Amino acid sequence: MNKLAKTQRALVVTLSIALVTQPACSYLAVMAPPEGQPPSPVPQPTAPCTRRMVAPVLDTIGAVTVGAYGVLFTAIGAEWRSNTSDHVQPSWDPDPEHGGANTLLTLGIGTLVIAAITGLSAVHGYRTVHECRSLYPLPPRVPRSQRRWLPPPPPP
Repeated sequence: MNKLAKTQRALVVTLSIALVTQPACSYLAVMAPPEGQPPSPVPQPTAPCTRRMVAPVLDTIGAVTVGAYGVLFTAIGAEWRSNTSDHVQPSWDPDPEHGGANTLLTLGIGTLVIAAITGLSAVHGYRTVHECRSLYPLPPRVPRSQRRWLPPPPPP
């Protein structure tokens, strides 16, 4: 196996792992506020729903990253397919006419679908967290300069 084939195999394995592990965090981790429960007029330290933006932000980063790879692979595959006479086809290619280009197009379109699902998950997360924060506001933050460390109480 030559160096180019090893590099291509490593790229496909890495992208496959990335696509399979892209979980769309907001669908799994963000909890909506309960139905019928009155909102809290006073900021509370805890809430029955998710008020942190961690999952939607991770989904946004994932959607942008995976989407960029999808656009890249689709563009390279389309360019390769349109100019097949200018490129040397690998010897392992089952379709010497368009096989490598078709593989890149398929990988690119699949990656774009994963990016779209992850982006929709991010939108769901942002909306749910905003709804929770409007019903259950966060308590005000204490400036770092005013925080004090208190030692734990002595054992009984």
